[in-house]
Amino acid sequence: MKTKYSNKDQLNLDVFIKLSRCAQSVQRKIQKFFYQYNITVPQFGVLEMLYHKGDLCIQEVIDRTLSSSGNMTVVVENLRKEGYISKQQDKNDGRKMVLHLESKGHELMEILFPAFLIELDQLMMVLSEDEKVVLSELLKRLGHAQE
Repeated sequence: MKTKYSNKDQLNLDVFIKLSRCAQSVQRKIQKFFYQYNITVPQFGVLEMLYHKGDLCIQEVIDRTLSSSGNMTVVVENLRKEGYISKQQDKNDGRKMVLHLESKGHELMEILFPAFLIELDQLMMVLSEDEKVVLSELLKRLGHAQE
């Protein structure tokens, strides 16, 4: 049985479904890209942050990537095992662990990040520059609507 909704409700549902499907589609394409480099999207997030921001404590990485501490523990440990990052106790606060991008991680990012920018450009080429600006602002507004 098909249920009737108001125009407003139907439009809200339509936007939600399209936004969800779009996010899943982009995520699948990005995951496929990173698979070539034997890393995951969350691993890239950590590497990219350390590459651009320098050493960070684990909690800062968790906060900036919107990850859970349990998931981040696995991500960090896998990156550490591969020799991409190291972790040490913070010299000023022994309770904190600081992540550092090792030379192997830096070398990977020197190759990976420019390739990622090209991949991202390919994904986004269906939008004009003006459309990207508008979409970025709309997504920002929607994301902050409940804060």
